[in-house]
Amino acid sequence: MIHSASVGAHGESLDTVHGIIDGDGRRFWGREPCFGVRTIGTTCNITAAGEIDLATAERFALHVADAFATGPETILIDLSGVEFMDSSSLRVVIDADRRSRSEGIHLVIHVGDGPVRRLLELCALHHVLAIAG
Repeated sequence: MIHSASVGAHGESLDTVHGIIDGDGRRFWGREPCFGVRTIGTTCNITAAGEIDLATAERFALHVADAFATGPETILIDLSGVEFMDSSSLRVVIDADRRSRSEGIHLVIHVGDGPVRRLLELCALHHVLAIAG
């Protein structure tokens, strides 16, 4: 796993291994979502943490669109740090899957063992999406 840090909505950094790090160096998993996009070779990684809902799904969709704009062979969406995800953010993932199939891009969703995995299983999307973790 490549360790990376990205900036969240309020200037905090998103540490993909240890959660959100605020300006004072404190780590926490907050409710406000943080997103990071990083391209390594032909893979674009999108990392999300916190809660993604109707109020923030559009921001999530913009990061996904940015990932597609890089022209990658693979897009990895890491949702393992997401504590809550509603149907509007689930729609972003489904749209990304459709777009990746139409453009020949390999899409992988990393979910860990948390609430996002349970949501995808409840919706039977774990049979359709390429799930990792």
